[in-house]
Amino acid sequence: MRKALITLAVLIIAVGVAIAAEPCTTAVLPFNEKGTGVQGKGAQISDLIFAALAEKPELWLVEREDINKILQELELNASGIVDQQKAVKVGELSGAKILITGSVFKSGSKTFIIAKIIGTETSRVLGQSVNGTQEIDVMAQQLGQKIAEAISKQAGEIMPKTVSTGDVVKELTEKLGSAPRPVLYIKIKEEHIGRPVIDPAAETELKLICQKLNFKLVDDPEKADVVITGEAFSQFGASHGTLNSVRARVEVKAVDKHSNILGVDRQTAVCVGMAENITGKDALQRAALQLAPRFIPNLVKK
Repeated sequence: MRKALITLAVLIIAVGVAIAAEPCTTAVLPFNEKGTGVQGKGAQISDLIFAALAEKPELWLVEREDINKILQELELNASGIVDQQKAVKVGELSGAKILITGSVFKSGSKTFIIAKIIGTETSRVLGQSVNGTQEIDVMAQQLGQKIAEAISKQAGEIMPKTVSTGDVVKELTEKLGSAPRPVLYIKIKEEHIGRPVIDPAAETELKLICQKLNFKLVDDPEKADVVITGEAFSQFGASHGTLNSVRARVEVKAVDKHSNILGVDRQTAVCVGMAENITGKDALQRAALQLAPRFIPNLVKK
């Protein structure tokens, strides 16, 4: 009986770890065609790489239709995106943490396909390439496998470090030092598009961080030295099997008793999970966590 309970506990922990592991949201953009002999190959390559990456359970791929719509909205050339900043903008709008783009060209009898793996939150880039005289489909599939391996082994080089509430509190404790803490009132309205929320996640996260930093919090704005207000939204993006992608945005403003604006900031975040509403909460919490190190120092007089 004891052995069975231990086995069950191990299984529960394993399932919990599997659920907690968030897939890496990835978008494949059209490849740029350079020179003659490769007309029409850019779209074919991106389709084949998309198909190769779709087999990887650790990757969550943004649908090509969504990418095409974003490209049209931004009035970007669908023949290829090689400018890194434009690629990052597409990532922000699509919610992708990683973008795959690149180019194809011929030199003599050989075809060269070069891919860039871009981290949208860090702007860091990894490169992979293939070349040869084989058919495009064979080479594109080979490149897809190399891209998947690179993401698996080197994701830490292009993805930001996962930050916890404790990390943020530690960073801000050192930054704020012994400076006097004003009394705070924090109110952030939250909505999961179409559904008002009673217990806002972004507000809760900011309150938790401020409390750990020894700020006094009050429920009456008239009793506060600084009033922090804002709005937070989360919205369903897309689903992939049992997983849902949810995008969130948090906007905040801090005003003192003399109506001086101490700080204004905003942050977006994307999370992937099984339950849409909970995933929306996670995305809002993450946005607040990313915003806090920039915003909270504005509240303290140097």
